[in-house]
Amino acid sequence: MASLQWNYLNEKQETIELATNQLDTSFKKIDAFRDWFSSHGGIYVAVSDDLAPNDALESSRRDLETLSGLQLTLINTPYLLRDIDTNYRDELSGSAYMVGWDPINTLNTPDEWEGKALKLLQFGANEVNEILANDTGDEEMRLIRPIVLKESCLECHSQTKVKVGDVLGGLSTSVPMAPYYEQQATSVHRLLFSHIMIWLIGLVGITIFYKSETQAYAALVSKRHADEANKAKSEFLSSMSHELRTPLNAILGFSQLLESDQQTPLDKPQKEKVSYIINSGSHLLELINGILDLSAIESGQLELSIEPVKLLDAVNESLSLLKPVIAEYDNPEIHMLNQLDVTVMADFTKLKQILINLLGNAVKYNRDGGSINIDWQVTESNQLRVSIIDTGKGIAEENQHKVFEAFNRLGNEYSNVEGTGIGLVVTKKLVEVMDGQIGFISVEDQGSTFWFELPLAD
Repeated sequence: MASLQWNYLNEKQETIELATNQLDTSFKKIDAFRDWFSSHGGIYVAVSDDLAPNDALESSRRDLETLSGLQLTLINTPYLLRDIDTNYRDELSGSAYMVGWDPINTLNTPDEWEGKALKLLQFGANEVNEILANDTGDEEMRLIRPIVLKESCLECHSQTKVKVGDVLGGLSTSVPMAPYYEQQATSVHRLLFSHIMIWLIGLVGITIFYKSETQAYAALVSKRHADEANKAKSEFLSSMSHELRTPLNAILGFSQLLESDQQTPLDKPQKEKVSYIINSGSHLLELINGILDLSAIESGQLELSIEPVKLLDAVNESLSLLKPVIAEYDNPEIHMLNQLDVTVMADFTKLKQILINLLGNAVKYNRDGGSINIDWQVTESNQLRVSIIDTGKGIAEENQHKVFEAFNRLGNEYSNVEGTGIGLVVTKKLVEVMDGQIGFISVEDQGSTFWFELPLAD
């Protein structure tokens, strides 16, 4: 019974918190909307039967007529919010409007609750929040926060005696509690049913219930520890990226100075070497950002610039950046089996990162005298499938399910091939966040084909 009572009270508290969060979110959106209106002096709309000029607004620029004869009227925030509240709000959506002691429009005069709340705001309160019954007897959560008079407000509020910087009124918002109470009732019914079942099960097997609770608590603790570890990892990566960027930017800066020096110009071989430094340094800088991308992908905060990208451009730039790696591994032959100039929807930098990773693996894990083929085709689902085909040693069948596991090098930990085992994980995540998919086919001692698909541009 104690557990049932505790959970019931917790459900009630969560209901209030859900309504409070929804109201706070709605308030912030409306307040940002109001700030935009205020800073831009309102907005002009066409006069119609449904939207007449604001008779309470005394402004020389209230009404305008376009060259074509269209009648326009200036709409300020209070008038717009009242019109939305009157004509477009349903019973389940909240309301929002501005109130004050000396409003331009009498419709914005505060009601009894708002009047008491305004007094509290004038005495320094940041907000007033309360659940109470409306005129129809239904409960709603109401929230009011102060509106401070700004210089931009004086055009419409020239009659006010309030000083700039003082509280002019409040932005009053509300949400009906009925949907939240319905959700609470459903949760309580489920809670009651679950407790009855737990009680019945407990009569014949309290040990099972105890284990279940222990596992639930362990999962909660594990999640908290994982969240703390993830936060620490993100902070570490952010700090390290800064420490790495600083010397790298210096390398890039001095390389660019050498390249553009007119007094002591470089000869052609020197320019080519400096170009390699700049290209590789730029790529390294992108990879440092890619480390942060992994953390951002895992937290759902990766910023992408999805745009039409020519695949040939991405392939050519990737191969150019890979020249030192290709030379290090005895210059395996690389063939492009397709010259079709196609455009995909992708982030150009992330697409290069995907290609560099897959091509780099094909180079590093190839056999002596091996070759690499690059091919692409349009699929029936209007995707472009890009394939990287190598003649390397392939992947053993028992290891193929581990290919996209983090930090798993599939038995190559002690080989002379450098790697961390995280590249394919990042590649897979990058492909997927760009609405694509990735896979591979591999036969041991014959080679591997890694492919990925991305949406075609219109």
